[in-house]
Amino acid sequence: MATVGPVNGTDVRFHMGTQTLVIAYATSCSIAISHSPRSTTNSTSGAYSTKMAGTIDWEMSVDSLMSMDGNGLKWHQLWSSYLAERIVFSIKWKTASSGDKYFEADAIMTGMSIDNPNQETGTMNCTFAGTGPLTLLTV
Repeated sequence: MATVGPVNGTDVRFHMGTQTLVIAYATSCSIAISHSPRSTTNSTSGAYSTKMAGTIDWEMSVDSLMSMDGNGLKWHQLWSSYLAERIVFSIKWKTASSGDKYFEADAIMTGMSIDNPNQETGTMNCTFAGTGPLTLLTV
């Protein structure tokens, strides 16, 4: 059954690859979509700028607790299989609720930062840039 009301953030998952792997101990995920219109301002535009449709750009990020074990992808697997190899792979940003809408697309990993403060839980952030269109589907 489709989600009713506001979506609980713990229900949203970021899946990577054809096996729909998740990042181990993920705490949040986000998507940012932007449109960059192109300028068509010219000598007949007067005091106003004019624009036409341009490119749509998007990126996703995932925050997680740093992990050496657990279900899903660990930091060393993300490094060796995705970032170091610089491969394009399939991603899904979705819930598991039947009837909910979700995004599926191809992306490339653009960054990973790991923070391990003294006497605190280590954290990790991974960023991904879209390559091609975001497809809106239904679970």
